[in-house]
Amino acid sequence: MKSKLKELFGNRFVMAWLLVLILIAGVLVTRWWFVSQQAPTLSEVLNRSTVKQSPDFSILIASLLALSLATMSAAKGYEVYKRNSVLTCAVIPEEPVSVASEKTAALQGLQEDVTELSKVKTWLQQENIELKERLANIAAETEEIAQAEKMLRKSNISLSKECERLKVENEMLLLKVSSMALRPKQAKGKIRTRSLKRRKKKTTK
Repeated sequence: MKSKLKELFGNRFVMAWLLVLILIAGVLVTRWWFVSQQAPTLSEVLNRSTVKQSPDFSILIASLLALSLATMSAAKGYEVYKRNSVLTCAVIPEEPVSVASEKTAALQGLQEDVTELSKVKTWLQQENIELKERLANIAAETEEIAQAEKMLRKSNISLSKECERLKVENEMLLLKVSSMALRPKQAKGKIRTRSLKRRKKKTTK
């Protein structure tokens, strides 16, 4: 309430209007006081037609003050009306402009987002292609490793078979060598037995 009163009395128009109103009231009160103090007697009333009356300036001053008050009120009302009309004319066209600018800004933001998303999509597609190429290379290397493993297994099997064959041949060679070493001993034994038999025959004769 106090703040409203401060705003009201802080307005110059309100202060001027109150000042004029106070002046009018002061003039009227002053006139009433003078009239009450100078009340005419019966003889003065009877002789008023013959006596020249002095003009009453208080009524004129009060009328002028009332006229100025009305003029100030009309001027202030016209100023308020003009200000409101200017504000309405200035504010109403700005609303579509502001809405259009907001729409334009929103569309620009959406276009920027779409551009960024398209860039991200392109980057992801490129990464996907590179990953597919890497997977293809890894699959080819895995296939080569599997083929090399098969070849190593086959060579290992063939080597194991060759080792078995060599073992058998080695055993056969050992048997041949041992048999060849036993034959001279058997021949020597036969010769000795023959010589002993001959000696026995000679002795018997």
